[in-house]
Amino acid sequence: GDLEHGLETVHLALTIAETQLPLFRIKALAVLAKIHIMNNNLAEAEAVITQGKNDRGRTAIPIFYMLLLIAEGELALKQGDYERAITLTSNLLTTLRQFGIRAYISEVLHLQAQALLALGRQGAARDCWLEARTNAKDIGSKQTLWPTLVALSQLEANPTEAEQLLLRAREIVEYIAAHAPPELRASFLGLQAVQELLSG
Repeated sequence: GDLEHGLETVHLALTIAETQLPLFRIKALAVLAKIHIMNNNLAEAEAVITQGKNDRGRTAIPIFYMLLLIAEGELALKQGDYERAITLTSNLLTTLRQFGIRAYISEVLHLQAQALLALGRQGAARDCWLEARTNAKDIGSKQTLWPTLVALSQLEANPTEAEQLLLRAREIVEYIAAHAPPELRASFLGLQAVQELLSG
């Protein structure tokens, strides 16, 4: 949640990439786009994504390029272009599964579920989040598991089950906060989604 420090760091990473490690430039651009999206600077994010998609080394390390495409999916979702978000995330999921890359599947499923829900496709959204939960648990990704549990709780008809999902999400958030570097704990706890979960 420390976006200011994140912005400083990614600009430093871009400088190093451009002068010493050009193949890493696409990864830095992907992170920069994500920070812009988190800051609601959507025009800047779009410009960075376009820059990345035109980068000569964009496909040299495919996983870095996938990070840029995930950011593009986030941007489409934030812009309210839900059909495009679904298309982008569907293509990403196909590629991730094809190459056996499990690390980002739950994140992409979470994005797709949000777009599906926005279009009123609640059942399909729930299926995405259920798969995202399984994937996040399998790879031990607390970062993607807790928002998935929150989303599932909002679709759960059984109040007891919904509360259990929220309880588990709170436990994960508290674990992350307890194990975060002291200088980042406050910014993490200050994230809107975290505050809503802990005060709910």
